[in-house]
Amino acid sequence: MSSSFPSHTDDTQEDWATAKRIAEKIGYLPAFFPRAVRTLIHDHHDASGYLRPVTKYQIAQLLKIQSFRAMLYFAALQMRKEKLKSEKAVTTGSLIDLFDPIDLASLIGAFVYYRRARKVLSNSQWDYIREDFHIVAQVGSTLGASIPAIGISAGILIGTMRMVGLTALVSADEKAFKEYRRHLRQKNLRYDLSKEKELYECTSEQIGVLAISKMGFGIPIGQAFRDAYKSEQNLTLIKDPLTLRMSITRFWMDHLLYGNIAPIIDIPEKYYPAHTEENSLLEEVQEVLDGKVGWISRGRDDISEKTTPLLFKPVKTSEDLPEQFTDIFSLEQITDMEEEDFDDLIDHLDEEQEAQFRSDVEDAIE
Repeated sequence: MSSSFPSHTDDTQEDWATAKRIAEKIGYLPAFFPRAVRTLIHDHHDASGYLRPVTKYQIAQLLKIQSFRAMLYFAALQMRKEKLKSEKAVTTGSLIDLFDPIDLASLIGAFVYYRRARKVLSNSQWDYIREDFHIVAQVGSTLGASIPAIGISAGILIGTMRMVGLTALVSADEKAFKEYRRHLRQKNLRYDLSKEKELYECTSEQIGVLAISKMGFGIPIGQAFRDAYKSEQNLTLIKDPLTLRMSITRFWMDHLLYGNIAPIIDIPEKYYPAHTEENSLLEEVQEVLDGKVGWISRGRDDISEKTTPLLFKPVKTSEDLPEQFTDIFSLEQITDMEEEDFDDLIDHLDEEQEAQFRSDVEDAIE
């Protein structure tokens, strides 16, 4: 397929003021989500990628909600299939252990915003972006899993956060969005930031930056995301490693979404898939473009004892293990835990608070 690639824009203070106003269309996020993401990002940076027990426990509370459990299970089937095959049963804890903290943060953030988009938009508005939201999430995560130098997190965020921006734009002015869609079809484009600015006085990328901040990812990730959409072909001018990774991810996505094999610009060798991964990457991308259902669109109805038996297989537990930990930690993990980590974990046990938390989360996304 022949393809054109999107033009880019320079930001102004007026653009950002408009973006902030339109971003409010995304609606309310329960505090737990940004708090969980910030904690995961903290573990990624300050704990050298080690998921602290208290963080794992907090994320496990989220997985008590079946929609999140389904999402993470199908994400693991896609991105951690070999590791999942070795499991005789899948507990909440073993599912969490399959992913790095920053990847968990991105999976959660993208899934929450996907569900928020579905909730705040009308059926006709949701139809405008649902397919593309699904495609960029699936292709991005497949790309990141296939190229470790890119990583799952960058693969997910580079496309889904722009789709969050489109969620706000279509909600703000559906008539303008119809004109935008006509423009994209005529030009054979996936997106066009210059046209967005013409129609809305801001872009989906700018709103995406605000969404990244609102979800708790922090300034460096938001800045790298923003700069990735400003960068042009000369990667040698990019000095920040995260911005370089995000920019290369964006170039890959722009090409894969048109069915092309790889970016036509000069990219360092480590940002290509291994030869053994290349064919499976391209096959997976084509399956997604052909309509394959992915992890981001999964929900409670997609898991059951019949269809996903690994998730429901009973697991032997030790009587020495506190009941609240049985599906999250093994006895060995508890025994090997540092005393400070264990004390911190005990301090977070609050059944009444957890019940209220589950109610708040379900109200926000279901």
